[in-house]
Amino acid sequence: MSYNQSPVKHNLELSQERSNLVVHNAMEDLVVMKINSMVEKFNCCMCEKCINDMAAIVLNHVPCKYIVAPREQIEFLTSNFVKNPDVDIDNEVIRAIMTVKTYPRH
Repeated sequence: MSYNQSPVKHNLELSQERSNLVVHNAMEDLVVMKINSMVEKFNCCMCEKCINDMAAIVLNHVPCKYIVAPREQIEFLTSNFVKNPDVDIDNEVIRAIMTVKTYPRH
Protein backbone atom coordinates (compact mmCIF):
# COMPACT_ATOMS: atom_id res chain seq x y z
CA MET A 1 0.00 0.00 0.00
CA SER A 2 1.47 3.34 -0.96
CA TYR A 3 1.70 6.18 1.50
CA ASN A 4 -1.13 8.18 -0.09
CA GLN A 5 -3.45 5.21 -0.65
CA SER A 6 -6.44 4.98 1.65
CA PRO A 7 -6.62 1.85 3.87
CA VAL A 8 -10.28 1.48 2.93
CA LYS A 9 -9.43 1.43 -0.77
CA HIS A 10 -6.61 -1.04 -0.12
CA ASN A 11 -8.97 -3.40 1.78
CA LEU A 12 -11.54 -3.14 -1.02
CA GLU A 13 -8.91 -4.10 -3.58
CA LEU A 14 -7.87 -7.09 -1.46
CA SER A 15 -11.45 -8.29 -1.09
CA GLN A 16 -11.97 -7.99 -4.84
CA GLU A 17 -8.86 -10.10 -5.41
CA ARG A 18 -10.09 -12.69 -2.90
CA SER A 19 -13.57 -12.80 -4.40
CA ASN A 20 -12.13 -14.63 -7.40
CA LEU A 21 -10.77 -17.37 -5.14
CA VAL A 22 -12.87 -20.42 -4.43
CA VAL A 23 -12.52 -23.33 -2.05
CA HIS A 24 -13.19 -26.66 -3.73
CA ASN A 25 -12.96 -30.24 -2.47
CA ALA A 26 -11.21 -32.06 -5.33
CA MET A 27 -12.16 -35.38 -3.73
CA GLU A 28 -15.79 -34.78 -4.78
CA ASP A 29 -14.82 -34.86 -8.44
CA LEU A 30 -12.77 -38.04 -8.00
CA VAL A 31 -15.57 -39.76 -6.07
CA VAL A 32 -18.25 -38.92 -8.65
CA MET A 33 -15.97 -40.04 -11.49
CA LYS A 34 -15.27 -43.36 -9.72
CA ILE A 35 -18.95 -43.96 -8.93
CA ASN A 36 -19.96 -43.29 -12.53
CA SER A 37 -17.31 -45.69 -13.83
CA MET A 38 -18.18 -48.50 -11.38
CA VAL A 39 -21.91 -48.37 -10.68
CA GLU A 40 -23.05 -50.13 -13.88
CA LYS A 41 -21.06 -53.24 -12.95
CA PHE A 42 -23.26 -53.69 -9.88
CA ASN A 43 -26.64 -53.47 -11.62
CA CYS A 44 -27.61 -50.66 -9.28
CA CYS A 45 -30.02 -47.77 -9.68
CA MET A 46 -28.28 -44.81 -11.29
CA CYS A 47 -30.81 -42.10 -10.54
CA GLU A 48 -29.53 -38.76 -9.25
CA LYS A 49 -30.68 -39.48 -5.69
CA CYS A 50 -28.83 -42.81 -5.52
CA ILE A 51 -25.64 -41.39 -7.08
CA ASN A 52 -25.71 -38.50 -4.59
CA ASP A 53 -26.27 -40.91 -1.69
CA MET A 54 -23.30 -42.99 -2.84
CA ALA A 55 -21.13 -39.89 -3.12
CA ALA A 56 -22.12 -38.72 0.36
CA ILE A 57 -21.30 -42.11 1.87
CA VAL A 58 -17.87 -42.21 0.23
CA LEU A 59 -17.06 -38.57 1.04
CA ASN A 60 -17.82 -39.22 4.71
CA HIS A 61 -15.13 -41.94 4.74
CA VAL A 62 -12.27 -40.40 2.76
CA PRO A 63 -10.04 -37.42 3.51
CA CYS A 64 -10.96 -34.07 2.00
CA LYS A 65 -8.58 -32.55 -0.54
CA TYR A 66 -9.31 -28.84 -0.64
CA ILE A 67 -7.99 -26.54 -3.32
CA VAL A 68 -8.01 -22.75 -2.97
CA ALA A 69 -7.46 -21.09 -6.31
CA PRO A 70 -8.95 -18.65 -8.76
CA ARG A 71 -12.21 -19.98 -10.17
CA GLU A 72 -10.76 -20.39 -13.66
CA GLN A 73 -7.97 -22.69 -12.39
CA ILE A 74 -10.12 -25.07 -10.33
CA GLU A 75 -10.98 -27.40 -13.21
CA PHE A 76 -7.31 -27.74 -14.22
CA LEU A 77 -6.09 -28.33 -10.66
CA THR A 78 -8.88 -30.80 -9.96
CA SER A 79 -8.17 -32.73 -13.16
CA ASN A 80 -4.53 -33.11 -12.09
CA PHE A 81 -5.66 -34.50 -8.74
CA VAL A 82 -8.12 -36.90 -10.39
CA LYS A 83 -5.38 -38.21 -12.71
CA ASN A 84 -2.95 -38.75 -9.82
CA PRO A 85 -4.91 -39.24 -6.60
CA ASP A 86 -2.92 -39.96 -3.48
CA VAL A 87 -5.64 -42.20 -2.05
CA ASP A 88 -7.32 -45.40 -3.23
CA ILE A 89 -11.06 -45.02 -2.86
CA ASP A 90 -12.29 -48.03 -4.83
CA ASN A 91 -13.20 -50.05 -1.72
CA GLU A 92 -15.19 -47.13 -0.30
CA VAL A 93 -17.01 -46.68 -3.62
CA ILE A 94 -17.91 -50.37 -3.74
CA ARG A 95 -19.14 -50.27 -0.14
CA ALA A 96 -21.30 -47.21 -0.90
CA ILE A 97 -22.75 -48.77 -4.06
CA MET A 98 -23.68 -51.94 -2.18
CA THR A 99 -25.21 -49.95 0.69
CA VAL A 100 -27.39 -47.88 -1.63
CA LYS A 101 -28.30 -50.93 -3.69
CA THR A 102 -29.42 -52.75 -0.55
CA TYR A 103 -31.13 -49.76 1.06
CA PRO A 104 -32.24 -47.31 -1.64
CA ARG A 105 -34.05 -44.23 -0.34
CA HIS A 106 -36.77 -44.26 -2.98
